Amino acid sequence: MSLITANLIILRKTPYMETSLIVSGLSPDFGKLDLLAKGELKLSVKKYPVIDLFREIQVSFHESQNSTLHSITTAELIAEHDNIAEVPENFLLANKLGNFLLSNTQPDLPCPQTSIVLGNVLVHLSSAGNEELIKQRFFGQLWNRLHCSVILKMGFLHENGFMPDTLSNDEAQNYEQQLFIEQVVESGIGDMALPERANKYWLQLDKWLDSICEYHELKL
Repeated sequence: MSLITANLIILRKTPYMETSLIVSGLSPDFGKLDLLAKGELKLSVKKYPVIDLFREIQVSFHESQNSTLHSITTAELIAEHDNIAEVPENFLLANKLGNFLLSNTQPDLPCPQTSIVLGNVLVHLSSAGNEELIKQRFFGQLWNRLHCSVILKMGFLHENGFMPDTLSNDEAQNYEQQLFIEQVVESGIGDMALPERANKYWLQLDKWLDSICEYHELKL
């Protein structure tokens, strides 16, 4: 078995056998990753203290030839978003978005754009106490939960080619709508400010994205 190093955003932890843990998450280079942390439940503090929900870590693992479940050998912390748990609504949304990605992302299918967007969404959902620093990084803006839902779904759909090619029969209107989508995607990546719209507009947009997911038979 070859040894591989990858970045991973942890989206789920599942007990396995008596003392081990299956860690599932999103990797920019490997898509969905399921990793086995042997003895994690028994030796968590000593062996893999950095493993926790919504943390970004760098892991080394032995690639299994017969399964998509690989064995972790080392794990180092890149960034933590533990403050998400301080706001129950943020924690619930992070779990919902994480489940969406784990249900619709495939192993060995790189997703660099979605991984960046997910990391930025987690930054905003864990903003408690760091609002001003986050605003400095994101063009003076702090995304609310509705923004985060739209940005994550749109980033995923855009990267995977699920967004409609045509949004309106009117050429000028279609151009404006396509431009708006590109701006939201760029905002999710962190390259520009999020376009200003009323909260009602973001709510309608979130529902529209859900309808696209349903059309493509994605799991919400």
